[in-house]
Amino acid sequence: MATVTSPLVNISLSAADHILALGVWTPFRAMLERTTRATPGLRSITVSLDDSAGLGESIIRIVGETDQVPHEEAGADPEQESTDWQWERWASETLPPDVLRHFCMMTIPVDKGAIDER
Repeated sequence: MATVTSPLVNISLSAADHILALGVWTPFRAMLERTTRATPGLRSITVSLDDSAGLGESIIRIVGETDQVPHEEAGADPEQESTDWQWERWASETLPPDVLRHFCMMTIPVDKGAIDER
């Protein structure tokens, strides 16, 4: 029987406070679930508040740390969409623009050994 493990999710206090203040906790949970299900090799998720985006508003950044090689470097079929692009498509088809405008999601490759040491 296979063991299913959930990735480590780290949400900064400032990001959690901002999500609650905006009243978008339910859509945020959907974003986390989508990130967990749709990101190959997902090791962890970090959620932070970015005040320096220069947009006049803070952005909630969802970063999926993965042990996979980025789509473009993996020699993948150029017709196939990257994980980030698939997530953006899902979000734009699922969430209202007024909610989605507060969030940014990206995946980054990380050294597997560094994560195992956490």
